[in-house]
Amino acid sequence: MNKIPFIFLLLIFSNFSIFTQNRNELQNHSQYYNNKLLTFSTFSENIASDSLKLHLFYKIPINNYLLRQSSNSLFQGIANLTLTLSDKEGVVRFHRLFNDTIISSKSQFLPNELVFKKGYTSYIIPKDNYQLEIRVNDLNSRKSEKVPLNYLLLDTLRKVKASFMVLSKFGENQYQPISLFNNSDYSNSAKLFLINLFANTEYSNLTYKIQKLKTEDEFNFEFSDLSGRIDKIKIEDVQFNSDYVELNLNSKVAAGKEDYGNFYYLIEFPNNPFVPGKYQIDIISGNRVIYSNNFSVIWDNQPITLNNINIAIKISEIFLTKEEIDEVKSLNRRLQLKGLFEIWKKLDKTTPMDNYPEAMVEFYSRADYAYYQFSTFAERNGALTDKGKVYILNGPPDKIEEVFKMKKLNEIWTYSNLIKEYTFESVESGVFKLTNIKE
Repeated sequence: MNKIPFIFLLLIFSNFSIFTQNRNELQNHSQYYNNKLLTFSTFSENIASDSLKLHLFYKIPINNYLLRQSSNSLFQGIANLTLTLSDKEGVVRFHRLFNDTIISSKSQFLPNELVFKKGYTSYIIPKDNYQLEIRVNDLNSRKSEKVPLNYLLLDTLRKVKASFMVLSKFGENQYQPISLFNNSDYSNSAKLFLINLFANTEYSNLTYKIQKLKTEDEFNFEFSDLSGRIDKIKIEDVQFNSDYVELNLNSKVAAGKEDYGNFYYLIEFPNNPFVPGKYQIDIISGNRVIYSNNFSVIWDNQPITLNNINIAIKISEIFLTKEEIDEVKSLNRRLQLKGLFEIWKKLDKTTPMDNYPEAMVEFYSRADYAYYQFSTFAERNGALTDKGKVYILNGPPDKIEEVFKMKKLNEIWTYSNLIKEYTFESVESGVFKLTNIKE
C-alpha cells in the first residue's frame, strides 16, 4: 500500500500532539530481531528407508553484525555456523561447520531498518529424531549465539512423526519458507502449511482444526477456529531450491487412501486468517487426532512505534478522530493495543477478508522512519518535525528538489499522484519549516 487514502490528508496539521516526553523511549525498545544472529526453519524429506534429506532455510539479520570495509567501498561480515544433530540420549550424530559471507553497501543501519542475508543448505542424514542446534559466530565482533530447535521430527499423539514447515507465497506455484523456527509470520501474504507424515499406516479423508491458545501476551486478539479438508501432493511435485519451494499445485488431490510414503500434505490459506499469538493444529483421521503441533504467528517486522502503547496513541492523533483516540484510552492498558488494532482494521478496506491491517502497518512504519530520519539537533524526534509529519501522512515524495530563495535553502517535495507540492524552508542548520502547500 503506497498511499494513505486521500481523505486522511485533510488531517495533516490537526491534532499534532506527538512524543512530547520520553524522546528516547522509542530507541530503547527492542525488536524481534534485536541481538539475534540467525533465524531458521527446517523440513525433512524422505530419501530412503534409512535416511532423510534435511532442508535448512535461514536468515541472517545483517543489522546485528559488525561489518568492515573491504574493496570497492563495500562492507563485509562473516557468519560462522556450526550445525549439530543429537539423538534422544544427547549423543552427537551429525556435525557440520560452514561460513556465510555478508556483503553490504553500508556498515550501519537505522534501528527501524531490517536487512537480511538469506541462505539455504541441505544434508543427507540417517533417519532418526534429532535435536538440532546451530551455534553462530560473528567473526568480526566475536559475538556468539546458540540457536536450538527441539526436534526435527515431531512425536505426535499416535506415535506418528512429522515434519512441518510454513511457506509464504510470492510467485506462481512458488513459496518462500518462513525462517522463524517453523513458525509463521504476521503478514498479508498467502500461507501454506507443508507437512510430511512419517507413519507406518494409511490414513484417509484427513481434515485439520486450528485453534488459538489462550495466553497472557498483549496480542490476545480475537480469532475464530479454523477447520477444513487437507490436500495432498506427490513428493516428486515438490522441488526445494535455494530461494524457494516450487509446488505443482495442479497435481494436488484430496487426502485419501494409499497416502503413506508417496505424498506430502498441504493446507492452503489464500488470505491471512491469523493474528499474532500461539496456536494448536490437529490433523484428524475420522474421529482420531493423529497429529498435533503448536506453532506461533510472530509479528517479526512489527513497527517499533507499536512497542509502546503511549507513543502509539500519541502518534495516532495525527490520523484518528478524537472519539477513536478516547475509545482506546478508555480501555484497560493490556487491551489498548487490541483496541487500536480493531479501529484500524475497520478503516482498512483494501483487504476485507484479511486479518492483516496494511494501512495500520504502513502508517506506523512511516512513523518509525520519520522518528530517525528527520531528527535534528533541536528536535531528536523526527516525527515532530514538519518533514516528519508530511512523510507520515503522505509517504515518500516522488521528487525532492533543492533551491535557494532569498538566500535560504528550500526543499520542495512533489507528490505527483496527490497533485501536491510541499515547500520547506531552512531556518537553521538541518532544521526545516513547512512554508507552503501547493495543490
